Amino acid sequence: MAGKDATHETMVENNRKAVAFVAELKIAFPNIEFYCPGEHDEFVINAYEMGYVTETQILDVDCKILDSRNLLLNYIPDRYISNGMWRENYHAQLQGIPILMATCVPEATDILQRQLHLMQVG
Repeated sequence: MAGKDATHETMVENNRKAVAFVAELKIAFPNIEFYCPGEHDEFVINAYEMGYVTETQILDVDCKILDSRNLLLNYIPDRYISNGMWRENYHAQLQGIPILMATCVPEATDILQRQLHLMQVG
């Protein structure tokens, strides 16, 4: 399960997968700065579960962080887009931030290479 029905274990596992995905991209693109929310989610998950922050507040912060990025890359190994990812995608679209989606590292590498080329040419 994912989204609002995600268990603590599911959230931790999803973050582990995202961190591993980005670790491989950092090797392929050593000159690119990647921000992976999963690398910082231990606090967020615990604060959410303890009732200190709401889902809306978390997503507001995610969107604020996204405002300072050049693109949004969604890692969707199961081709599932959660409500939170949808909100971030919508925010990126409104801000004119390119949105990329990949199911695996080779696909992400190809898509990122193309997008980086477009950003240099454009």
